[in-house]
Amino acid sequence: MRRDWRDVPAKLLACLRWPTKPTRPRGCKFEPAMLKMRGRFIWGAANPCACYQPLVFARILPPPRTELNGAYMLDRVSQLNWVQAVPAALTLGLLAIALQVFDVPRTMQLSMMGAALSTSTGLGRAYHGHRWAVALMDICGKTSGLLAGLLLGNAVVFGVGLGIPGLLVGAFAVGAYSRNNQSMWWLLVQSWLFFALAAIFFDKIENPYRLVAVVLATQIGVLAVEHSLVWLWRRVAPNARRMDFMLGEGEERAPILTMGWQGAQCAAAVGMAFWVADTVGLSRPYWAPMTTLFVLRPDLLATRSSVATRLVTTLIGAVIATGVVMALPGHWLLPYLFVGSAFLTLLILPVGFPVFVAFLTATVIFMVTQGNASPVLNAEDRVLGALIGGLSAFVTQWAAHALWRRIKGSDPSR
Repeated sequence: MRRDWRDVPAKLLACLRWPTKPTRPRGCKFEPAMLKMRGRFIWGAANPCACYQPLVFARILPPPRTELNGAYMLDRVSQLNWVQAVPAALTLGLLAIALQVFDVPRTMQLSMMGAALSTSTGLGRAYHGHRWAVALMDICGKTSGLLAGLLLGNAVVFGVGLGIPGLLVGAFAVGAYSRNNQSMWWLLVQSWLFFALAAIFFDKIENPYRLVAVVLATQIGVLAVEHSLVWLWRRVAPNARRMDFMLGEGEERAPILTMGWQGAQCAAAVGMAFWVADTVGLSRPYWAPMTTLFVLRPDLLATRSSVATRLVTTLIGAVIATGVVMALPGHWLLPYLFVGSAFLTLLILPVGFPVFVAFLTATVIFMVTQGNASPVLNAEDRVLGALIGGLSAFVTQWAAHALWRRIKGSDPSR
């Protein structure tokens, strides 16, 4: 059958789908899946603790013309993450309207929007098949992280603030659980982020107890509304696609020594990233260590690929978001632009993690620009944070791998 090479891009996009079925090949010990095509390594999974079936990158030959008809494209559109994106967009839209109507202070608006966005992105996660367990732990983790950050940010022992040691301890826990369970790793990342925000900006918060109460209420409200909409979705469309692509978990734990070694690398990389970001003078230095938490992988090649992907996609998202904000007729449209971008971010999640990162970067810039009205500065900080965090992760892991091989003479990723 005759093939048309003009259809190669469409076929390639169709192949870039999120892996849905976790497997553990023989001899695999918690290494991220690496895909190799024509001698080049490509990302294989967002979960650093599980190995997934390789994506079908080999079948990118142009398909017959009959495959790219209206039914084919409609089927591809129906496989997007509608079941999570639609409830999140409706909930965030209601929140944005309420914040505008009741004239909530700008600082409180950003806190509520950030809490709502983080709660929406973790809606489809589960622990041993139970979603509500993860939802409750997510709320408790972020609230306790916020409280701990406010308390330790003000605490000083022997002239040393306790905020930075708290960041390093949290990074150690995040790195250790990256070799264990994806859902628990995600919960720890969210808790660490709220802790970092509170510990770094504690002196700019006028009423910390009110902030904690508002963030807690926002998480509970968003969770209740979104789960109600998902329940209604299943009743109206029982055969619709469900949120099953985010439920992959590690089948077994890595050895304790391996988890501790990964946690130590993560803590060292986070400390380096935060020190460099603070020395450079980023207005939001937490973006650098947050990037480190996401790009650090057990394998050095996987870390290098993850860093390169994160830098490119962050740059693309930041440039697009900055251009859109500068073209707006007024900043009063930013909350609704934030809602629309969050909807697209969750909608295209099954397409691929790099696309998700680009849209998430744009969403974050739309959100933080509401506080300082400086999209160029926000984009610069976001890109520099990604660069500093990625380089810190790669340098730290390269040094750790060299040290481990000199001492043990084996592969530290196993």
